[in-house]
Amino acid sequence: MFALTFPKRRKEIAMTETAAPADTHPNALMRFLAQGGATVIVTGSGRYGDEDHHWKCLGCDATDNGIGRYDWDARDQANGHATVCRAMPKPQS
Repeated sequence: MFALTFPKRRKEIAMTETAAPADTHPNALMRFLAQGGATVIVTGSGRYGDEDHHWKCLGCDATDNGIGRYDWDARDQANGHATVCRAMPKPQS
């Protein structure tokens, strides 16, 4: 008969707390971490079909040029920007 053996469980690692950047919009739906450490935020109502969703990089100030996007479109574009943006967070004043 075979006995199942399991590796020892590692000690639980506490999750680190994240804080929203000071200049994050109150209607922020999502945040993405850019390659350089800056934050890309998606804002909007969060309602399906509403074209009031936008994204903005808080490092390099890139945006979707003010065109309202569907939530999934804004999310995909923000995530795409975050994967290539090397901007660092702006210094807190």
